[in-house]
Amino acid sequence: MKKAPHRFLPDDDLSETQIYVTMQAFDRFAKDYSERWEWNPHTIREVKKFNIAPFTKYAKKEGSVLIVGCQSGRDYSLLSKEGYSC
Repeated sequence: MKKAPHRFLPDDDLSETQIYVTMQAFDRFAKDYSERWEWNPHTIREVKKFNIAPFTKYAKKEGSVLIVGCQSGRDYSLLSKEGYSC
């Protein structure tokens, strides 16, 4: 494996088994996590207020947006509803 640029968790101490178990845990709990933390009404209000509204203030209306690390698709959904092509 390629050496990590940080010191606190070098990549070479992660075995294939640890990586596999981490991915399985994520896959098992992703839906519950998403529903509880990313799509709850409080989070949606906060994201709209602090992320979406400032972005749309300066972005070209009905323009194209590249979303990197989209996770559950929350930001994609919110920006699409604002008229952006994601």
